[in-house]
Amino acid sequence: MPTSTRQVFGFIVAMLIVPVMWPTEALAASIAAGRQLAENVCATCHVIGGEQPMDPILQPPAPAFAAIAARPGLSASDLRQMLSTRHWQGREDVLRMPDLILLERQQRDVAAYLLSLRPRRGDGP
Repeated sequence: MPTSTRQVFGFIVAMLIVPVMWPTEALAASIAAGRQLAENVCATCHVIGGEQPMDPILQPPAPAFAAIAARPGLSASDLRQMLSTRHWQGREDVLRMPDLILLERQQRDVAAYLLSLRPRRGDGP
């Protein structure tokens, strides 16, 4: 094949493969960024999962991320809404989820991390 034909063929192959690979890589990066943000911001009150660098100082802790992720019907949109507003879980104390000032990207990343903690089909007892 002449060089220009090889380049065109390579470009076509790349255009077919990259869209299949990119969302997975982008999602993995979003989950990792969400985990990092959760460690830095959310772990003060929540058990965020895995090897948490410190125990929550709020006692009893706010709902664990795994418990939040397992809520039936919870969507990424619901999580972003939750992250952008104060909310109350009916607890006896006066502490509430603070008004976090997160960028939309940060909200998406934390939501992606939370949803990554959902039990997979076939997991469990």
